[in-house]
Amino acid sequence: MGNNDGQYVLILTREQLNTIIQEEVSKIRLSRESELLSVRDAGKELNVSRATIHRLRKEGKLKPVFIGRSIKFNRSNVESLKKNG
Repeated sequence: MGNNDGQYVLILTREQLNTIIQEEVSKIRLSRESELLSVRDAGKELNVSRATIHRLRKEGKLKPVFIGRSIKFNRSNVESLKKNG
C-alpha cells in the first residue's frame, strides 16, 4: 500500500519478522567474525606487545592468516583467546 510521499507499509507475520531479524543478526556476526586484525591491532585487543603476539602465534594459540607478506588474525580467534586465555 503506497501513499503520496512514496512510503509503503509492509505487513509481516511475527514468524516472518523473526526470520528476517535472525538473518540480519547472522550477517552481522559473520562480518565481525571474519574481520582480520593486524599484529598491532591484535596486540591492542589483547593488551600485549607485538612480540607476545608473535610468541602466541608460534605456540599455536593464535592462528595466522597470511596475505602476501603480512600476517593477520581473525577477530574471532583473538576474542576467543582474550576470553578463554
